[in-house]
Amino acid sequence: MSKMEPELIADPEAEKQRAWERVADGIWRNNASGMLYERPKVNGNFTFRSLKTKNQKHAKEELHRRRSGVANTRKSSPITLGAVIRKYQEDDYPDQQRQDRPARMHELEERNCKFLLPFWDKVSVDEVIIANCGRYHDARCKSMVRGQGHRAVDLDLNTLSNAFVWACRCELVKVNPLATRPRYCSEKHVHHCREYMPGRLERRA
Repeated sequence: MSKMEPELIADPEAEKQRAWERVADGIWRNNASGMLYERPKVNGNFTFRSLKTKNQKHAKEELHRRRSGVANTRKSSPITLGAVIRKYQEDDYPDQQRQDRPARMHELEERNCKFLLPFWDKVSVDEVIIANCGRYHDARCKSMVRGQGHRAVDLDLNTLSNAFVWACRCELVKVNPLATRPRYCSEKHVHHCREYMPGRLERRA
């Protein structure tokens, strides 16, 4: 009668070690699925928590986000200039003192926003750069019926700057990227109504 071979009993600790592999500081791989995990301590006991990726670079970014409390900006939608302009429109074009504008200025702000929206609507706040201001200038000048359009562009960008100031007050954005915007019309070519007003009559003694 042949002797029976002894039954092999699996070592639970050895099996557990084979199931998990430490691949980086604070990051473990599940060898069965390939998914990466962190190993936080919850209620006094260590556990595995999925980092929802098999890519070590992404896993490190996610682990850093969780440990530092940094918001996941990849999932957040950037603020567009369309949102900035529409907020300004919705609140009826307030001035820098949060007061109503005179009728004529209100009309100009309203008109300028209509020119601004088609170009800037989908542009994110981070893309408000001098180069894009130049592209707006070129597009706006091509559509002009009278004049070269340089002064019109300056007035439009001034309205956009006003919209940014209001967006800052409403905490929609943090800064006004147009505070140092370029000018396309030379001051020597700008004439104001006050230049043509008659002089004041001298008061009689």
